[in-house]
Amino acid sequence: AGVMTPGAGMEQKRMRKAFAPGSRVKHATYGVGYIVAREGDGEDMKLTVNFSFSGRKTLVQKFARLEPA
Repeated sequence: AGVMTPGAGMEQKRMRKAFAPGSRVKHATYGVGYIVAREGDGEDMKLTVNFSFSGRKTLVQKFARLEPA
């Protein structure tokens, strides 16, 4: 487990809200999609996203570079 720093809890809350199931997101390669499932928290959070043209993908949030759409 990582070291909790001041504000880390707020960052996790912001990420949970931004990447909640049903949220619309944008990926540079896969395009726009909707989050259908989320597993875990923090840096290791896995998101399953149903992209309009690329289908369903499971991504690790810290590497995915998803943006709210």
